[in-house]
Amino acid sequence: MTLPTEIKSSWEQKQNGTYVVFDGLSGCGKDTAIMGFASYLHREKQAKRGLLLVQEPYGYITFRAKLKAIREDTTDTDLESRARREVDVFYQDRWQHMNEVIYPALSRGNVVLQNRGKYATVANQGARGYGPQKIARLHGEEPNSTPLAKADLVFILQISPETAYERLLRSGRTLSDSERDLDLQRKIADLYARMPEFFPDERIVFLNAEQPADHVVNGTQLAWQDFLKTKA
Repeated sequence: MTLPTEIKSSWEQKQNGTYVVFDGLSGCGKDTAIMGFASYLHREKQAKRGLLLVQEPYGYITFRAKLKAIREDTTDTDLESRARREVDVFYQDRWQHMNEVIYPALSRGNVVLQNRGKYATVANQGARGYGPQKIARLHGEEPNSTPLAKADLVFILQISPETAYERLLRSGRTLSDSERDLDLQRKIADLYARMPEFFPDERIVFLNAEQPADHVVNGTQLAWQDFLKTKA
């Protein structure tokens, strides 16, 4: 996939904005942390050129249909093959999101806060059988891959699969099969803990999401203040 010239220009100039990604197991509290951090940025006037909140997957309806087709395809019994096909769907959706939303926002100087990103793909599809290092390389390290904007700051909310499961049950929503599979969730959590290994050049901050939400939000604020010092 080749990056169009106008998009490549925005990508190269992305330092005009700031790109922050929140990730972690389902039930770890990403939504609460993002809203708390966004309120802090607004209150402290830390996003004077605009604040944009986004989430993945981007093209939700098309994305879900493609993913559902792969998972219901009984002709493909190879777990690694199925996981690779899922990775391709995530990557295509992510590239479209970058093209249509993220790059333009960063070129305007916005602070972009994103719920989930490539880290979720590395953890989830890696746990399903496709090598996490391969997924990480696909996101910009392979010679023929499309560069995706590198996050300036990444928050990984760490929580035990058991606690996350209890929170999801209390939420009252219908859980997916994967969210009910605690063995799978443990593998996913282990891969989240290894993100600095997969993305050594990124600023990744781990937050203890077992704590009350206000403690987690306070952790994001402290990490943001440290980040600003490096830009000064």
